[in-house]
Amino acid sequence: MAVSDWGQGRKYYVEVYGCQMNVNDTEILMAVLNKAGYRRTMTLDDADVVFLMTCAIREKAEHRIWERLSYLKSLKTKARPERAPMVGVLGCMAERLKEKLLESDKLVNVVCGPDAYRSLPRLLSLRSMSADGVANVMLSADETYADITPVRLDSNKISVHLSVMRGCNNMCSFCIVPFTRGTERSRSIDSIIKEVRSLSSQGIREVTLLGQNVNSYRDTSQSDDHDVDGYGSELSRGFSTIYRRKEGGRRFAELLHCVAQVDPEMRIRFTSPHPKDFPDELLHVIRDNANVCRNIHLPLQSGSTGCLERMRRGYSREAFLELVEHIRSVIPDVTFSTDVIAGFCGETDAEHLDTVSVMEAVGFDMAFMFAYSMRERTHAHRKYSDDVPQEVKSRRLTQIIDTFHATAARRNQRFVGTQGLVLYEGLTRKHARPFGSDDYGHKVFLDVPDALSLRPGDYVRVRIKAATSASLSADALQPTTLRQHYRDFPQPGAAELVSDGNARQYAIQRLAKLLRHPDDLAYKADDVRRKLAQEKLLIDAQLNTDVRRQFDDVQEGLELMYATGGQIGNVKTDMQQVDRLCTSAQSYLTNFDRIQKISIANRNFVRANEFYKQFNEFHQQYTHVRAMMADAKANFGQGNFNLLRLHYFLYKLEDFRNRALGFAGVNDADAEQTLSQMFGGIDELVQEFEAFLWHVAEGMYDLALRNRTNIIVQLLKVVEVEEAADRAQEREKEGAGLAHRQSVFGGSDKLSLASSALSRGPRKERRVKNYKQKLLALIHDFIDRRVSDFFKNDAKGLGEVTEVTGFVIDELAFALDAVASAFPSDYYIFDLFIDEYHQSVVKNTDALVARDLDGGEILMLLRWVREYGAAMRKELGIPKEQLKPALLEGREDSMAQEYLDIAASKIREWIKNLMKTECETFVRREDAPSMGEDGLYVTGGSIYLFEIINQNIELVTEAQRAKLLCDLMAECNKVFQDVSKQWRDLLASEKAKQIETPETVAEGLVDYTMALANEQIRSVVQAETIRDETGDRLTRSHQERFKNELSLTMDIFMNVAEAATQTLADIVFSDLRPITSALYTPEWYQDDLLQPVIETLKDYCQDFQDHLDKYLYKRLMQDLLSRFALSYVDAVAGKVKFHKGKTTEKLNLEIHRASKFFKEHVDAGAVADTLNVVRILVSVIDSTPTMIFLEFFSVKKQYPDLPLALVEDILTKRDDLEKQQLKTILESLRQKTKGDTGSSLAKQRTLFSKLKNYPPLGAATPKTGGGFF
Repeated sequence: MAVSDWGQGRKYYVEVYGCQMNVNDTEILMAVLNKAGYRRTMTLDDADVVFLMTCAIREKAEHRIWERLSYLKSLKTKARPERAPMVGVLGCMAERLKEKLLESDKLVNVVCGPDAYRSLPRLLSLRSMSADGVANVMLSADETYADITPVRLDSNKISVHLSVMRGCNNMCSFCIVPFTRGTERSRSIDSIIKEVRSLSSQGIREVTLLGQNVNSYRDTSQSDDHDVDGYGSELSRGFSTIYRRKEGGRRFAELLHCVAQVDPEMRIRFTSPHPKDFPDELLHVIRDNANVCRNIHLPLQSGSTGCLERMRRGYSREAFLELVEHIRSVIPDVTFSTDVIAGFCGETDAEHLDTVSVMEAVGFDMAFMFAYSMRERTHAHRKYSDDVPQEVKSRRLTQIIDTFHATAARRNQRFVGTQGLVLYEGLTRKHARPFGSDDYGHKVFLDVPDALSLRPGDYVRVRIKAATSASLSADALQPTTLRQHYRDFPQPGAAELVSDGNARQYAIQRLAKLLRHPDDLAYKADDVRRKLAQEKLLIDAQLNTDVRRQFDDVQEGLELMYATGGQIGNVKTDMQQVDRLCTSAQSYLTNFDRIQKISIANRNFVRANEFYKQFNEFHQQYTHVRAMMADAKANFGQGNFNLLRLHYFLYKLEDFRNRALGFAGVNDADAEQTLSQMFGGIDELVQEFEAFLWHVAEGMYDLALRNRTNIIVQLLKVVEVEEAADRAQEREKEGAGLAHRQSVFGGSDKLSLASSALSRGPRKERRVKNYKQKLLALIHDFIDRRVSDFFKNDAKGLGEVTEVTGFVIDELAFALDAVASAFPSDYYIFDLFIDEYHQSVVKNTDALVARDLDGGEILMLLRWVREYGAAMRKELGIPKEQLKPALLEGREDSMAQEYLDIAASKIREWIKNLMKTECETFVRREDAPSMGEDGLYVTGGSIYLFEIINQNIELVTEAQRAKLLCDLMAECNKVFQDVSKQWRDLLASEKAKQIETPETVAEGLVDYTMALANEQIRSVVQAETIRDETGDRLTRSHQERFKNELSLTMDIFMNVAEAATQTLADIVFSDLRPITSALYTPEWYQDDLLQPVIETLKDYCQDFQDHLDKYLYKRLMQDLLSRFALSYVDAVAGKVKFHKGKTTEKLNLEIHRASKFFKEHVDAGAVADTLNVVRILVSVIDSTPTMIFLEFFSVKKQYPDLPLALVEDILTKRDDLEKQQLKTILESLRQKTKGDTGSSLAKQRTLFSKLKNYPPLGAATPKTGGGFF
């Protein structure tokens, strides 16, 4: 049974748990299974396979699945033991708990993750052939199922969910989605539009665009030739991410706009978005398209800034509230739904009340509220403890729910008395009450008058008459359309304003978006013209208002400038007056120059006196700083020191020293030397501080482990201060600094060295320290040392190289969680950590590659390199493009070739030795060949042969090197070709000895030839198994080549098997040659020569039947039958004579007896067809002279390759034809067959073409052997 055939006609039953994405996945799953031949059943008892589509978002959801699995186990073991269904677990829980699901009392047979549904038919088939469970939970970086058309669970529904992207990059600390569904990847806009068009043609009235973070959608399928120029790519104001967002691609705003244009009567929604991804472009699309519903899902999760930080949501309470207000300013009638978590890790009562207050402030119309449930593998699981008691969570959740219902009930009252639009959906299941939904996400119950007939999918205008927190009640007024309703009741909201200065370019872009398809000119031009005309009126009004406001501002500015000009003139006049007074006052002082010099001397004296006082304090301050330094060293282990305070005082001492040296004057060398000696201790203290600082930096991970990230922050602040001082020094050197600089530190402290008049004097040039550069170099050395040590000590070279991936991921996760938050954002520190770890891995990997590696080590390295990138992407969301240079960049092909050379050499050497032993055993035949459990002769060679082949295939498959696997099989086929030739040559040699000089060869050639043939069939089966099982695991690009190589392998082995069976046939007929050569001779007419032939055949055939593979046995018996029939025809060429009546009578008798024998071994129809060539002899021998011509051409129609020479021989050797009569007949036959050529008969070969003595037309030489194959 082929792997793909198991599902034909089998029934599956599916249960769906969890979110809408699981519903969509189920519809994809159904499409995959239906294509594979499965049929869906709605009854559990009727199912061959039961699937549970699972959710892992909360513990309660998983608990329900375990309960359901226990029930299914009882169904398998008690209720239906004779036809127990196979059980499969799919979705998020499958990815998270694969091992546990397969090992828990064998509850589950198949486990399949969200990105592996395509492989499910194969998994089911594999499980059907084994008692062990099978699984595929590999996450994909590009699987979107865009090419699969989902099979809707409910074909009667008028609304559907359409998946546009999968996965999530946000890594919120409470959420497991990135670990169960992988990183973000998006379908192309074109594929989505195609599906929406199809849904519209099917009558679907509402489409919800679906994704885990749907508004971070990013289509890069046309990134090379599609420039969106940032259209809708900006984050919401005040929001951030913990990962670096990717540039380029077509964003969600464009997708939503394109989808909205497909069918103006189809409502569009989307879920679930993240608040960070609401740029203005997206809000404008919602505002400007009437069929895009004005209900936005805005997950809050918590209303506390502190709690949001722990959740890693990327926004504060204030930013969320500002976003709500901004959205309402753009879309005044918008409604919001939300998600809220109660009792997250560390949540205090105050933080809970912050959440309640936000819910009251926003007034959500719908909310999904849950108590927090910690999930393994999440950031919260690693970083925090689930420390809020369950009863507290329940109490807080109750308050949140009560708050929501109270605010929603109040807000919904605003709809009472208004008219609105409702999409009619049908009758409720329980009470058969008409209902529908409005644009704002409300469920609306309808009172429909008898005169009004509605069908699901109709739009109906309603008047709201009552409201609760969860729904509205309304009177149905009249059917309408979406466009007609909003023409009558325009939606509030301002028109979109042109923000680009290039109006022409903007207009082209806008029209390109509105008229995207060729048929839009025919069907949308009028609507677009009316829409643009309305927008123009609004824009003109807005422009008039803006221009009037700007004219007013300009006029006010001119008046202010005029008044300011007058004031400046007055000041100028006053200053000129002061200057004149100063000049005139100097004329009254006879010793002004002397007084001025005395004043300068007095200022210098004051400065010198201040310097003297501060210098006296210097030693005390220096001693104080040194004591702080010693105390910091002593308390390093406990982390009880303050780097900022220590650096502050040391910085002031350095600054005083520099100013003192500057005050002494650079021209006074003696003074400068004396002061330098006096301040010499400061340089030593600075060096000591720097050594301590870098020692702290090297202990960064240890500090983070002990929750002392405040010291890391202090260290970075020191670096920042020194960097600022370095930049100031550089500016001074370039002449761009101020003459009197401010100190880098502001304020004052008990150390008063910086607050004197000395600070206003010159200073000695400061040494540039480059702390940031040194810190980054230290991080580089630190990470490189950690990675190198792991390679050396833990990975132990290549022995455990795969452990490196886990080490790097753990290190980076720790760096992200515990270290990166301490660094300023402009460091891009996590990207730096990624780069440093990766660079060190590359360096150490290159060192491993430089060694002499065997084939297994090469494959291990190649596999690890591929898994490394995939794991970094899966666990940390790091794209392959960021890991530069790639591991083994440019050398993977050469290493693969090196492995291939090693493997091919070893395989060739191994098979050479095997063949030497096999051939020697075959030639000597000292003992009977081995016999398998089925009674067939075997050599056992295929077991050893495929043992080494399978070992290499498994190694290459595990290394995930599909091309290398194909190349390996191509090399193996070269070896197999040599082996095939060796066997065929040996068979020919041994057969010749057996036939020509049987006394010189060992006995048992027939038995050993059967064993060889059987072994080749076993090899064919092995190759077919590898082709089907391994080939199906390859990508489509390599699958065809691999299967072709394995098909060639099967042909090679089959050629040897066929050569062996031909050898057997040749041996049989060599024994029969004395009898067949006597056909039509007097001996034949006198004796019964057929009986020994049949007895000989019986002896051989019994051995063949007992010890030869059934397939080969049938082929061999057909060959023997053909050779038997042809022996009667070829015998015509001998010195024989045909006696009319006597010859045909004997031939008919022998045909009958032979037919009876061969029918015991060959299909009766095949026996009749084959022996018919002998009956033709009878008809030609028995024909009258007048009927010969008609008889010949009657046979010629059935056997176009019937040789004329054969017929001539038969006629010539008949004893009833006179010479003249014979001559006339032969000339007539030759004349009529003159046009026959070998080429015209080439495609019409029958058994006559295998005659040895009568070769077919066009043949160069006569055939020998008459082999059937």
